[in-house]
Amino acid sequence: MANLTDHSRRLRAQTAAEFNREKLESGEYRQFLIKGHAADLDLIDEAVKLAGGSRTQALKAICAFYLSNGQK
Repeated sequence: MANLTDHSRRLRAQTAAEFNREKLESGEYRQFLIKGHAADLDLIDEAVKLAGGSRTQALKAICAFYLSNGQK
């Protein structure tokens, strides 16, 4: 996709934004922001890297592991 024209890039960005907006409005997608101390977020980032995949998939895997082991 490196050879896309500026027009094509803008069109793709607009299409993606519309798609995501519709998913958020319908409730199919949710999003949240994590803000915290840098050291805490570094730890989370390290766990996400070890779990692999996208951040969402990695956090899902970490949560599933945590919950399946009966952690409180």
